[in-house]
Amino acid sequence: MKDLFKNCKKYWNFCCYSAYCHLSSDISSMRLGWLWWVAEPLLFMAVYTVVFSVVFNRNMTYLMAYISCGLMMWNFFQRCVLNSVSLVKHYSGLLHRVYIPKYILIFSTLLYEAFKMFISFMIVMVFMVYYRIPLSFTTLQFIPVLVTFFLFTFGCCVWLLHLGVYLPDIKKITSVCLKVLFYLSGVFFSLDNRIKGDFGSFLLRVNPVGRLLHEARNALLYNTNISVRPVALIFVMAVILSVSGIFVVTRYEQHYIKVS
Repeated sequence: MKDLFKNCKKYWNFCCYSAYCHLSSDISSMRLGWLWWVAEPLLFMAVYTVVFSVVFNRNMTYLMAYISCGLMMWNFFQRCVLNSVSLVKHYSGLLHRVYIPKYILIFSTLLYEAFKMFISFMIVMVFMVYYRIPLSFTTLQFIPVLVTFFLFTFGCCVWLLHLGVYLPDIKKITSVCLKVLFYLSGVFFSLDNRIKGDFGSFLLRVNPVGRLLHEARNALLYNTNISVRPVALIFVMAVILSVSGIFVVTRYEQHYIKVS
């Protein structure tokens, strides 16, 4: 653990510069440039709003803010997880020349996606102003939920980074699993209100992503206290995932270059 903080400090500039290069590359490859980072979440929000309100003939308080908040967190998780599978292969040229702890590559990806997530968060804030959602002390409970969400994402990413080196097909499998998880996490609908019976409540208990989305919306949009115990359990799970993943990656990273 001591080496973790030491390496994070040592390679912080690399993480920032790598994230900056990715962002610059995105801007240069799109005609709309950085405006696409605003347009994309708005377009997806519009699509899911139509699906939910017109196709499903349902309505919900603060619907556009609700969907935007869900998409903001889901897109961050999905992109980080998918990118982590092929990180070693993507950076293989650099890794052949210099030594970089492989989990540092994940921090670079998290920074890159966190910047785009911040733009989506600004959109959520605009909708909160539009709906006149008041800010209160309860809103600050969004912070521990977000920290837990980041840590859980990192824990998933570090394990997938390791598996992606030895299992080339894991990215396709992960992509399919994420599509299933999308609908089981209530990204654009409420799990406990829209799924009949006890199955919705069951999903909230066993699905960390769905639970964190639910708690984040409660804190941000509905001024409702978060459920401390489920969030704390997910935090412990995230710590275990992260620490064990870093241990495995550190142990086997010398073999990654040979395999990749």
